[in-house]
Amino acid sequence: MKKKRAPQTAKPRLQIHGYAQTWFPAIALFLTAFLLLALGYSDYMRKVESLSLFLPTGMFFDQCMSAPAGFLQWVSLWLTQAFYSPWLGALVFAALLTTLAFTIKGAFGLSRGAFGLAIVPPAMALLGLLNLGYVIFSLKTPGYAFLFPLGLLAATLLYWGVRAVKIWWVRLLAVLVAIVAGYWLTGFYGLLAGGLCMLSEIKLNRKELVGHIAIIVVGIAAIIIVPKAWFSLVGGDLMIERTYLYGLPRFSAEEGALKAPYWIAFACLVLFALCGKSKWLGSKPLASLIVCVLALGSVFVFRNTDPNFRLTLSLDRALQEGDWQGALDRAKAFKGEPTRLNTALADVAAIRLGVAGDELFALPYGSADYKTARALRVMHEAGALPISYHLGFTNYAYRWAMESKVEYGANVEQLKYFAKCALLNGEYPLARKYLRILAMTANHKAWAEKYMAYADNPALIDADPELGSIKRLMRADDQFIQDNHTFESYVWRHLAGLQGGSPEQQELSIIAALISNDIDLAVSKMEEYNSLAGRLPKHMQEAAVMYAYGNDLAIPASFAIDPAVTQRFAQFLQAYNTYGETPPEQQLQIIKDSFGDTYWFYFFYAPNMKII
Repeated sequence: MKKKRAPQTAKPRLQIHGYAQTWFPAIALFLTAFLLLALGYSDYMRKVESLSLFLPTGMFFDQCMSAPAGFLQWVSLWLTQAFYSPWLGALVFAALLTTLAFTIKGAFGLSRGAFGLAIVPPAMALLGLLNLGYVIFSLKTPGYAFLFPLGLLAATLLYWGVRAVKIWWVRLLAVLVAIVAGYWLTGFYGLLAGGLCMLSEIKLNRKELVGHIAIIVVGIAAIIIVPKAWFSLVGGDLMIERTYLYGLPRFSAEEGALKAPYWIAFACLVLFALCGKSKWLGSKPLASLIVCVLALGSVFVFRNTDPNFRLTLSLDRALQEGDWQGALDRAKAFKGEPTRLNTALADVAAIRLGVAGDELFALPYGSADYKTARALRVMHEAGALPISYHLGFTNYAYRWAMESKVEYGANVEQLKYFAKCALLNGEYPLARKYLRILAMTANHKAWAEKYMAYADNPALIDADPELGSIKRLMRADDQFIQDNHTFESYVWRHLAGLQGGSPEQQELSIIAALISNDIDLAVSKMEEYNSLAGRLPKHMQEAAVMYAYGNDLAIPASFAIDPAVTQRFAQFLQAYNTYGETPPEQQLQIIKDSFGDTYWFYFFYAPNMKII
C-alpha cells in the first residue's frame, strides 16, 4: 500500500498588514516633514515668514483676489505666519502634507496597497520648499511655501467633487463650475482639476459615450477659453505670459531643476486619474512602500544643504535681532570658505560690536561661489539692504527696501527697515505709517509697539543699542548712490573716501580702506583718528608697521605700536621671503597657519577675492 504524500505547502509570501500599508507611509511622511523643518530649517522658516506679509483687512483680501489664484495666495500667506514659530510651522506644514496624502487616496480611489504612491505628491511639495536656496530672496510668488501643497489639495478636492456626480449632464455643469471657479480661486490648479476630470472620462462605461465626449470637448474648450476670457474681461495688472500659470512659482529658464518636483507631482495625479482604481495598482503593497521610501529619500538627497546658504540665514537673523556677538561667533565657527555675502555680514557684525579694528581680519573670509543660478543677484537681493542699514546708510537702505517692494511685493522685513530708517532720519509720521501696518500682523505687533514709542518720544532712539549705534555712524552725505552692480566694493570704497566725523565714523572709514586694500588712504587717516580715540586697534597698527617698512618711514611715536606687533611683522617677512618660491597654494596654507589673523596676510593673499 503506497503512502500518501503530505501536501506541499506554498512558501509564505511577505505580507504587509492592511493598516501598515496606510499608516506606515502616513507616519513616515508626517515625521519626515515635521522633524526636517523643526530641527534643520528654523532659520529658513523665519526668513520665509519675514519675506511675506498677511494683513487681516478687506483691502488686503481684495488685492489678493484681483488676480487668478488670489484666494490660494491669501490662504498661503495666512498659513505662512505659522513659520514665525518654527515648531508650529513644521507642525502645520506636516499636517497639511498628510491631509493631502489621504485626500489623494480618497479622491482617486487608491486602495490600501497603493497608498504609498499617494505620498509622492506631498513629498514633492516638501522638496519644492526645501530646495530653493537663495531663490527665496528673489522669488516673485507671494505665499509660495504653501502654494504648492494647497494647490494640489485644491485640485484633488475639485476633481473629487466632480467625480462624485453620476449624471453626465450635471457632471458637465460641475466641470464648467470647477474650471471657472477653480481658475479664479486657485489659478493653474483649477485648470489641472479640469484636465484630470477629462482624463477620468476615458475610463467610464461606454453607455454614455455622447455624454463623455461632450464633457471632454466642453472641458477642453473651457480650459483654453476661461483664462483668456479672464485676461480680456478683468485685465488690470495681469501678465499675459502667465495666463495659464497663475499659482505656480516664477522660476527662470536656468532653474529647471527647481521645477522637477512640480512635474513629478502633476504626473502622479495624471497617473491616478487614469489608473487610480486599478486592481493591479493596489496589488503590489511592497512596491508601493518602496516608492514611498524613495520619494521621502529624494527629499533628503535633493534638498538644499549648502552650508554657506545656511550661514547667510543665520547671520542675517542674528543681525536683525541685534545679536552681533552671536553673528560673530557663528562666522568664526564656520568651516570652509565663505561667500562674499557671508564675509560682508561677518564684517558688519564685527563693526557693530566695536571689535573690527582688532578682530575683523581674523574672521573667515573668501569668495566661494553661490550655489544658485541667480549668483550675480545674491549680494544685491540678500545683502544690500541689511549691510547698507547697519553701516549707517539709511537713505541707501530705504532705497533698497523700496526697490525690493516694487520688484517682489511688500513683506515684513521691508516694513521693519522702512520704519527704522524713517526713525533714524527723523521722519516720525512716516515711521508711524509703517508701524501701524506691522501692528496689524499676527507676529510683529509687539515689535511695532516698541518702535511706535520711539516715534512718539524720539529721545529714546539714542538709548537704543541698535538705533543709537547706527545713528552715530550716519553722515549728512548719505546720498542715493549708483553702485554699477558692484555693491560691496562700492560701499567699502565710498566709506573709505569719507573725511572727518566722529571716532566711530573715522574708524569705519579706515576699516573700509583696509578691506579695499588701500593702505595709503588708511594710514593717512590714522593720525586724526588716533588723536580722538587715544589708541590704534591691532589691525591699524599692523597696517601702519607694514606701510612704514614699505616706504622706509618712521612710525609716529603717538601711534604707540605694540612691540609684539612689530616683532610678529618681522616674523611674517621672514616667512614670506622663505616660502617665496613655494607653489602658491602651499605657500598660502603655510603662512595662513601662522599669520592668517593679520592684516598682512589679507593684504598679500586676498586681493584675488571676487569682491562684488
